[in-house]
Amino acid sequence: KPVDCLAKILPCLSQKNPLEEFWRRPGAKKDLEVLYKCFSNGTPTQIGKATYLQDVIAHHDAGGSVMDIAGEFQSYFLTQARTPLADIAKISAPMLKYLDKTGADPAEITAIRNGWVGAYEALFAWQSEHLIHELNLAWFAMSEAMLAHMEKAKESMRVRDFDDLEIGVSQLMASSANASYLQARLDAKYKHILIDEFQDTNPLQWQILRSW
Repeated sequence: KPVDCLAKILPCLSQKNPLEEFWRRPGAKKDLEVLYKCFSNGTPTQIGKATYLQDVIAHHDAGGSVMDIAGEFQSYFLTQARTPLADIAKISAPMLKYLDKTGADPAEITAIRNGWVGAYEALFAWQSEHLIHELNLAWFAMSEAMLAHMEKAKESMRVRDFDDLEIGVSQLMASSANASYLQARLDAKYKHILIDEFQDTNPLQWQILRSW
């Protein structure tokens, strides 16, 4: 089926949810705890957001899926436009003061948050490819149903459309039982063929001409 070709151009279809994989990797809980401590010692806004990080850690401990909290958790790393938050590259002064006081490396919190940024970006790509696949599945299913209905309608009306005529001639010209006879009859009647607007000749029409 045509939809099967999508697997060749959509590599994410065969991959697991990248955000879930990042969430369940070794060291994820430790990183969450670092986030909580840093936010708890950041700006008033960051301190206000620290409480939810406790819920995130508890959710991780309980073996919950990151997708259950992905929407709200995303706001700790990305803007609504899905760009990295400015305070990732430029750590807030209160948070820097806390890190200096504890002897921690500021690059660690930056790396942790950038890691989540990358995981979310991978998730968006993964979700997009799965959505593309689902839409194409629905489209092909609808198209097949429409074509089947159209074929039944033509059969009941005993009519054929232009595509049917092209396919029928192609099948006759490709049949060993009919090809020689048709070619002889056509050769006897026609000496030359003039093809108007040749650039619009489709592959099936060209196949018919070459068969002759």
